[in-house]
Amino acid sequence: MGTYSSRSLAGLCLIIGPIVAMVSWILLGLVLGSGDTSMEAFEDALSGDWERIFAILPMLGIFASLHGLMVLQSGIGSEDSGHAFSLLGVRLWGFNVISALVLLGLALGGSVSIGQMVGNLGEVMGSIGILLIALALSSRDDQNKIIQLIMAVIALIATVVGVLHICDLGVDAALYDNLLTPYYIVWTIWSVIIGWNLLKD
Repeated sequence: MGTYSSRSLAGLCLIIGPIVAMVSWILLGLVLGSGDTSMEAFEDALSGDWERIFAILPMLGIFASLHGLMVLQSGIGSEDSGHAFSLLGVRLWGFNVISALVLLGLALGGSVSIGQMVGNLGEVMGSIGILLIALALSSRDDQNKIIQLIMAVIALIATVVGVLHICDLGVDAALYDNLLTPYYIVWTIWSVIIGWNLLKD
């Protein structure tokens, strides 16, 4: 019977985790919610007991991806040029996970408006984290530099859009929600590519 190394398990987490998070989030909004992937649909989906249990799945997926990113970051030595970027990036992504948990807790408790602000801040921090991680990986020979730089640019755009939304500078909630879903789809594809590379090592 074969065994999995820590890098293989991290690769599986980077593949399965984001897919579980994305699919369950979409199902929460489209099937159990009001028909879209906005925060209002998320709030509407939490009206029943079984729906609240199902809402834990996105958080579990994000936790799995965080584990994969932590293992990936630990493989970047301090002598590498991207070490500081990757270290800070994982910490910022960890803040995103904490914000997601706070968002879920506040939503379950009925304080959705406060949870939205916390979630928006976490998404900005998470986007900065992904930007730094992608820049760190772009300097490594075992990663596709073009893919990492593309993800870095997309994460930078997501960061700017998130800041504009928080500061109420021309990006309203509807536009932000419409831009957020494609960003998470791209992030999921990026994570799957990284996870697949880890599995091949």
